[in-house]
Amino acid sequence: MADLAQLTGADFQPHLAEVFRVHAPSIEPIELELDQVAPLGPRTTAEAEAAGRRPPFALVFLGPASDQYLAQATYTVAHAQLGELTLFLVPLGPTAERRMRYEAVFT
Repeated sequence: MADLAQLTGADFQPHLAEVFRVHAPSIEPIELELDQVAPLGPRTTAEAEAAGRRPPFALVFLGPASDQYLAQATYTVAHAQLGELTLFLVPLGPTAERRMRYEAVFT
């Protein structure tokens, strides 16, 4: 399992549009597509770097077109190169194509 404390937005950037598979005990695995890697504001980033900490960032994923979605919770998310990650995913709302957007924030 990857060490989340060591990962940065740059570690995820090459994996845009790739599949991350969500696993949880009570659901069938769901495939999410990494849609965005976004820094969380220039001031916050500058403060983190000045303090020797990782700049905060957010990942935005797209779920499959469906009326069903994952609840806000912590999930095991697997990726072919990054391995298994434990992410707290928050549903942000659906796109026009009914694909739910999910966010994971790294501070």
